[in-house]
Amino acid sequence: MTGEALAVLGMVSLAEAWLHKGSGCTEEKTETQSKLAQIYSPKTKKCPIQVVVTKDRGKALVATRAIMAGELLFEDLPIIGAENLSNTKAGSSCSQCSKTLLTWQEYFGSKLAEMPPLAKEIAKKHWPQNPIHNCPECKREIYCSNYCRSIAWKTHHEFLCPAKNSAAAELFEFCETFGDKKKWPIGISPMMMARLWAMIRLDMASLGTSVEDPYETAAKPFAYFSAPENATIAKKVPEMFNLMQRIFQHAAGSDHNTAITESEFDRRYFQIRCNAQQFGSLATSSSKHKQFMTLAKRDADFAILEPFVMSRPKDVVFSGVFPLQACLNHSCDNNIAVISVQVAANKPGVEVRAAKSLKSGEELTHMYVNPKLCRQDRRKLLIDGYHFFCECERCQYEGDNALSCTACGAEARQESFRSCDTCFCAWYCSDKCQAEHWERGHKRCCRFPEDRK
Repeated sequence: MTGEALAVLGMVSLAEAWLHKGSGCTEEKTETQSKLAQIYSPKTKKCPIQVVVTKDRGKALVATRAIMAGELLFEDLPIIGAENLSNTKAGSSCSQCSKTLLTWQEYFGSKLAEMPPLAKEIAKKHWPQNPIHNCPECKREIYCSNYCRSIAWKTHHEFLCPAKNSAAAELFEFCETFGDKKKWPIGISPMMMARLWAMIRLDMASLGTSVEDPYETAAKPFAYFSAPENATIAKKVPEMFNLMQRIFQHAAGSDHNTAITESEFDRRYFQIRCNAQQFGSLATSSSKHKQFMTLAKRDADFAILEPFVMSRPKDVVFSGVFPLQACLNHSCDNNIAVISVQVAANKPGVEVRAAKSLKSGEELTHMYVNPKLCRQDRRKLLIDGYHFFCECERCQYEGDNALSCTACGAEARQESFRSCDTCFCAWYCSDKCQAEHWERGHKRCCRFPEDRK
């Protein structure tokens, strides 16, 4: 009953661990449909979806009935999350829930030196205020509430707080400034990996001797996020790898080997890289700016402030890994949309809606890359980022260029072939080839470029 109870509480991955432990199963090879039903049904029982196992795509989400376009399929909360790295700083935000904490001083920045006192008074008066709660230990992490601060401390910050872990201070410095780009690729933050390992270490401490292998039990919630087997990254970012080793070296307080090895580093990186989904609080910097402008324009002295007003500020972007959303497989002709929502107070997450009508039993698919890219570019990004060659229906019925017929493969000798007038992603040597190709399958995935979302 332990696994079912955890699942009811929404702790799907941990429930999966308990069910595997209780039944003597190990790894995904022993994963059966009945096990998945036990684990995921508490999350999906009120939703028109089901988690299934496929022969060649691992886990998948399928519709359990006919679904109309626009219908809500499910909501999901991240297990871990962190702000994405960027070349430009978006301003302060809650480290836990991503709610903007942008101050008027951050917004006006260097222009503060030029602003007369009255302009500053107007800005301060009308800028929406948010309480800021610092970590009482390091004063470095900031939160929008005591609730967020408490959750962060219990799940990861107790271990990563720079006041308690001096090596972690280097990681915070790197993420705040995104200094040496050679240390880490832009996008997913190394803080995500650090928080994952910190959650495991803190869970190990709470488990104590109540289980035979605390590390295995604590790490189980992350065991079922897929990752390519032979992909490597540790050797390409040696400084970050060494930093992570130093951050977690004093975690060894048990008899179990918890060192950050190269294989462990590679695995966790690609688990996050291949399953991360962008999300964020609806309380964004741009919405705060809009509210500020509405109030400031009503001020009789707004003309004094107006020369210093800048365009809408950049919004903070977080990424996280989600138990159900991570079961969505890729298609270049996706049939669902993932949208950031506020699932509950201080709990931003995502909702998944049908982008088109679906039949009962049809698989739900998500787009991992920009759908407006051509087939060559999409496939390259998928191979580089996710380590698979896409053979979805859209890729099967699109071509790469005008030098070969998408339908029959004939090569253009003098003039290039003409394209499909709708999608411009297929080329034909004759009307006959185009008509046959249309009936064979191109009609099911042909879209105007502006309709790709």
